[in-house]
Parts: sequence; structure tokens; C-alpha cells
Amino acid sequence: MDLLLPPLRPGCAGDQSYTLLASAGAGWAPMRGGVVGPSVQLTNLEPYAALSFKLVAVNAAGASTRGHPSEV
Repeated sequence: MDLLLPPLRPGCAGDQSYTLLASAGAGWAPMRGGVVGPSVQLTNLEPYAALSFKLVAVNAAGASTRGHPSEV
């Protein structure tokens, strides 16, 4: 599965990468860190599991707050 991502924000304090979080309904766990491309390929997912995703932007100052969850 390919998950399309928004572009990294440019500028002096711009984003360097994203951390992708996933949830099956019982809390959020990091799924992939250091994501910089316009998409991320997710493999080995449970075929009948419903997942939601959030992004955390990372720059030189640290990590942002979690974004809004994706729609299931």
C-alpha cells in the first residue's frame, strides 16, 4: 500500500522529515521514521485490519505535535 503524504514545509525552520504513526484503535505507535518522500510504501499489513495514521513533522528544533488522524 502506498500512502501519499503532504510535501515537507520549506524554510529555515522547515520540516526535515516525518514520523508516521499508526493506530488500530488502541493508542498510537511509530510505524516509520525519517520519511522524506511524497509517499511511503507500507508492507506486511494485516489484510483485514483498519488502521488510522498520523504524521509528526521533525526539524532541527525537534518533533511537532501529532497531526489529525487519517479517515478510516
